[in-house]
Amino acid sequence: MANRKNKVEKQSLPLVNSENKYLVRYRVVLDKTKPSDWSNIYSIPAKAVALVNGVVRLNGGVIDVIWENSNNLTQYDVFVKYQESATYQHHGRTTAHNYSIIPQSGSTIAYVLVQAASTQKKPSAVLKVFEGNVSL
Repeated sequence: MANRKNKVEKQSLPLVNSENKYLVRYRVVLDKTKPSDWSNIYSIPAKAVALVNGVVRLNGGVIDVIWENSNNLTQYDVFVKYQESATYQHHGRTTAHNYSIIPQSGSTIAYVLVQAASTQKKPSAVLKVFEGNVSL
């Protein structure tokens, strides 16, 4: 049997997990009439995510979040909370470098976290791109 290498382009990889690692596995097909088993799952580190500059501002009753794209990411998860001691809640996913949020009624401040999109929609320090807040 000959050794054969197949290259998978980065854009074809799945989203990273909350530890900034790709979880991948493969399957070798020797005979198209017989299914083969899947490999074990392998964890491959992704490129580190750097913190970037951004701004959170109130614009006509809407929270606008804008950040730089120096990480060249294709998707971002956005989280929001309305008290410093609260836990961030996933608000949405975007492919843009900006995001708008209608604030929760009665809140006086909003905290926003932007991170690289991942398979788990939970805050992760290694995926953080930008964090800021604005008085409402």
